[in-house]
Amino acid sequence: MFTLVHGIRSLALKAKLSERNTYRRIEILKQKEILSPTLASDIRESLAYLQSLQLKYGLIKAQQGKLLDYGIELAQLTTLERDLLKDTLTVVKRFKQTIAHQFKLNTL
Repeated sequence: MFTLVHGIRSLALKAKLSERNTYRRIEILKQKEILSPTLASDIRESLAYLQSLQLKYGLIKAQQGKLLDYGIELAQLTTLERDLLKDTLTVVKRFKQTIAHQFKLNTL
């Protein structure tokens, strides 16, 4: 989630957006054609999926009386959740490449 949230924040700062909500920032960045419609949609879905996993497993830990650390234990994921997580990480990787290109981070 860090990469998605802070990558969107960085693009928003570059575009001089005052919006603070990540989902709204994504929409504005799409409208300004800074993000493609496909990538914007994929980022929204990926962020929502990661947040849902974090919430689900956080609630399970809370019910078990465990310390809430917002971590996701991969061994507890179902096969479907694991597959969706792999897809999500592919989106994160693609977004990282976009960020690297936008901010010329690969030139080092």
